[in-house]
Amino acid sequence: MTYHFKQWLVSLKHYVQMCLFISGPDRLPGGFHSILISLFFYCLIGFSLVDEQHNYSTIIAQIAIELSLLAGFIYTGLRWKNMLTRLTQSFSALLGINLVISAVSIPVYQALIEEYGSVGDGEINRNLLNATLLILFWNLSVMSLVLKQALDINTLLAAMISFNYFMVYQFLIVWLF
Repeated sequence: MTYHFKQWLVSLKHYVQMCLFISGPDRLPGGFHSILISLFFYCLIGFSLVDEQHNYSTIIAQIAIELSLLAGFIYTGLRWKNMLTRLTQSFSALLGINLVISAVSIPVYQALIEEYGSVGDGEINRNLLNATLLILFWNLSVMSLVLKQALDINTLLAAMISFNYFMVYQFLIVWLF
């Protein structure tokens, strides 16, 4: 078990480096255990969002939808490019970058909400909006980098796939929840 945890720590280092645009999915260890450990920690981070409006089942359902979409998008792309051998590393990279970005963005966003709250009359504070857009741009940029390297495609196509993933995910979340 300690071997798998050490492998995950190596993966975590690369997840952070991918979020800083330094590393790529090809540098990840190929083990399936890294995916399982990342999934465990991703769920723990998701559970920090439990409140009056979101219960555990809602959070688990949203995580399941997100990961199913990620797996579907990367599987379809890798199958299209005949590179299915990259599936484990690519999915691990996508899950890992979401883990790191969530671990950074959730506390930052919660601190901003405590600091600024809402303006009133249903308006959102400009600082909250700017932070949300910055985090969204960061997430889509990192996802584009991973898709570009995993699928061996150009940057524009990777960005379009990332944006389409985001739109499909948002439509599903709004529609289902």
